[in-house]
Amino acid sequence: MSLCDHTRVFSARTYEYLSQVFAYRLGMSEIGITDIFTFQLVNYYNNNGKNSVRIYKTNWKQESKYGSDIDLFIQRADGKYNRFALQAKVMSFNGAYKDLKLKSAHNQWDKLLDHENKFNSKSFYLFYNGRPTIRPIKKVPKRPDCLGIPSIQELGLGIVETLIVKNIRETLPDRTGQIYMRHFFPDHMDSIRKLFCCDGGNFNIDELKGYDFKEIYTGAPYELIKLSEPELYREDYETSDQDEEILFDKHEDIAPLRIVIDKQE
Repeated sequence: MSLCDHTRVFSARTYEYLSQVFAYRLGMSEIGITDIFTFQLVNYYNNNGKNSVRIYKTNWKQESKYGSDIDLFIQRADGKYNRFALQAKVMSFNGAYKDLKLKSAHNQWDKLLDHENKFNSKSFYLFYNGRPTIRPIKKVPKRPDCLGIPSIQELGLGIVETLIVKNIRETLPDRTGQIYMRHFFPDHMDSIRKLFCCDGGNFNIDELKGYDFKEIYTGAPYELIKLSEPELYREDYETSDQDEEILFDKHEDIAPLRIVIDKQE
């Protein structure tokens, strides 16, 4: 199974699993799903003898300055890497993204857009979706990618461009109310497969100039998750509070998780 197909399967499983959770009006932590997503990538490469993924984690105590949970670097045909800054949000059983709230100034989406401008990235909200128990989604996806139109299940890991999230959230008539999947779907939501299956996310090279691998910072406080010989894992990298402040000032774009994926054969 290719990484593309593996990602599609995990997206669909996430949708079905959350649908079952929502049926009991229960919830799920976005951190928990992100951890499982990371494990799935690690496990895929271990089981298939691949070495074209590098996953770096950190026990960073400070919140990412730009609001990103995952830094995803995906190599494209010309050898450079497109950079995607992902902010994860999990749906509630009623279809709402409860912590996608409008504040008075410099909201999370503004920070992500700052990241795009400063670090030549493309940012998305990564929505972990299932079937809501209240006002279930009856429409079908209509946004095609290089593989065609994904099924609704493949939107278990759905992505929406940050600028679209900003525009919709800030123009809702009820500015203090909740925002739901239906506000983004089907007009603005893609499956994360667009990033994994289509060359470099299928973005115009002129739009994203790309990174050379040597430009991707992987030093402290990052630690590489080894994809073989897991018994040789080291203890988490530890820094003093003073060291963390210095690192944070010097590398302010650090996200808790950094994933680098080489072009698939």
